[in-house]
Amino acid sequence: MLAGGLFGYLLSPYVNSYLLKLNKEIEKLLKSISISNFIPGIIGLIIGLILANLISLPVHLFFKEFYKIGFFISFVSCLVFGYLGFFIFAKMSLFTNKVAFLKNEISYPKIIDTSALIDGRIFELFSNGFLEGKIVIADFVLDELENISNDSNANRRKRGRKGLEVVGKLKNINPNNFEIFYTNNNSSKFTKVGVVDTDLLNLTKFLNGTLITNDYSLSKLANINNIKCLNLTELTKFLKPVLMPGDKLTVEIIKSGEHIGQGIAYLEDGTMIVVDGGEKLRGSKTEVFITHMVQTSAGILIFAKPSEKNINSSDKSG
Repeated sequence: MLAGGLFGYLLSPYVNSYLLKLNKEIEKLLKSISISNFIPGIIGLIIGLILANLISLPVHLFFKEFYKIGFFISFVSCLVFGYLGFFIFAKMSLFTNKVAFLKNEISYPKIIDTSALIDGRIFELFSNGFLEGKIVIADFVLDELENISNDSNANRRKRGRKGLEVVGKLKNINPNNFEIFYTNNNSSKFTKVGVVDTDLLNLTKFLNGTLITNDYSLSKLANINNIKCLNLTELTKFLKPVLMPGDKLTVEIIKSGEHIGQGIAYLEDGTMIVVDGGEKLRGSKTEVFITHMVQTSAGILIFAKPSEKNINSSDKSG
């Protein structure tokens, strides 16, 4: 009995100090977590108490004659393990919530404009997982595509129909993650002003999403208004291979240049290639080698010449 009292007397200052610290930590924890984190915390508390009781059982048997010491150790074990269980599970819940928040940030809806749909590369980005999140296409964007596809100009008709085809492809990637936003159905929440660019900006802000476009002016307006925007042309600049004088390319010369004998071709990203002596190869796919490049306000202008085999085949056909 005397030994037990002495043991308790010697241990009590340290226990009191620890319990005070524990109390402060509990207060700090309760302030840092929300009500939604209490459920995981309570589960952790229960698990901690179960563990404390499992540990206390052999302690009681060991201190059978000194039951007060056994009771004291059991009490401290319940406090420590209960606190640790609550703390760990509550913090795990906070971490899970943060991960979910970050995932939502990554997956915020993508509002796609007419230029990006006509461009078509947006489909590859979604289908290969480079872009994630809900795909949203406004009804007024579909109306604009339909008008373009019915235009009297053949090139515009082709571009409009391509845009509509891309809409169908995007829907097929994941129908459950695709939405046509009908402004009439949401007129009580969203007001359409009738100007496509302005409506796109307002819709992106309304849905807290990201606008995807190829339109330089629209992307600048989005940045000015603190609206998230991804310009595919800007993205392409970072991803396209670096071309150097002497590199060979296979291009299709589609028209004559400004000067006699010149032919004009384009890379997939729209970069113009002026082929010296390429006019006679117009309408055919031709291997050319780059002679030099010029940086302009609109981008890089590439100058090239047909390779020797193309010159020879052209001379034979002529």
